[in-house]
Amino acid sequence: MTSRLVNGVVTSNSFSGKYLVKDSNNNFSYNTKVINEYVDMVSNKIDEELISLESGKYQSEIFNNSVKKYKNIKNGFITEVMFSSIRGSTLFSSLGPGIPVRLVFIGGVSTDIDIKTEEYGINNVLVKLTLNIKVRERTSLPFTSNEQVINIEEPLSMDIIRGDIPDYYKTS
Repeated sequence: MTSRLVNGVVTSNSFSGKYLVKDSNNNFSYNTKVINEYVDMVSNKIDEELISLESGKYQSEIFNNSVKKYKNIKNGFITEVMFSSIRGSTLFSSLGPGIPVRLVFIGGVSTDIDIKTEEYGINNVLVKLTLNIKVRERTSLPFTSNEQVINIEEPLSMDIIRGDIPDYYKTS
């Protein structure tokens, strides 16, 4: 459920900034101001969504199709999960009795940007910009409690930087 909420926030706030800047010498650099502003905005929106979910003021269509019953309590919310899905059975995940599961979000959201570059053909570079999001939550079943960190990687942009194609190319 947390992943679905985070994916909904990132999807509704798409990254449209120019994070690669080309100077007069055809050198590329990263526009960290644009990247940091986007990361800050997404982090704040995810925090707001999680706080509104815990306080009972959450009005979104994200859970309406996937979570049949959920109710807000003082700190967190309770939903029913089928017993077979807790055991890991995908075949019978919609069968069996519903077990109440309580979710409480612990701490804030931490975000990080990952920029990877890799070769892409002859004199081309593929630049991948990924937003890494971590949310800590506590899941409580009737007789046990589990604290976990949910890691979500959201790809933001993939760009190809084309270099000059040489007149002669030889591989070893």
